[in-house]
Amino acid sequence: MTRRYHHEPARRGLWIGGNQASGDSARGCTVRATPARAAFTSLFRDTLECEVIERDFGLQYPVALVSFSDGSRFSAEFTDLAPVGTPGDAVSDDQSFRGAWLEFRTTDLAGDQQKLRSAGIPESRHAGSTHAYFVAPGDQMFRLVDVDYEGP
Repeated sequence: MTRRYHHEPARRGLWIGGNQASGDSARGCTVRATPARAAFTSLFRDTLECEVIERDFGLQYPVALVSFSDGSRFSAEFTDLAPVGTPGDAVSDDQSFRGAWLEFRTTDLAGDQQKLRSAGIPESRHAGSTHAYFVAPGDQMFRLVDVDYEGP
């Protein structure tokens, strides 16, 4: 089945691979610990089917530029200065990374969540939400929601 992309101003954002998922920002940057570099890049390139390009800006490690099918993107810098920590298979509220949490919108919520689960991406629940949250390598928390979702 072909997924259709309907670009509406209220839903502008980051669409993951094959027009499947989107986020709330046209551009963003996150900083991750160096040991998570390969796994973080693989999550977006291989599991979520985004375009990932590494760019050399003269830093210690290349910056990963993750592009979505609507033209929006985010970058990830990798540094030895970022805290290293792996949450394991399960993450609770008291263990979760307390930085910014990302949201990606999708037209195939169940299918994309299953891709993440099949890839072994740790999953978490937040006491104030019914959504499943996932932890990318390097402890970046994010959730997937249906493209039509309206709420907090």
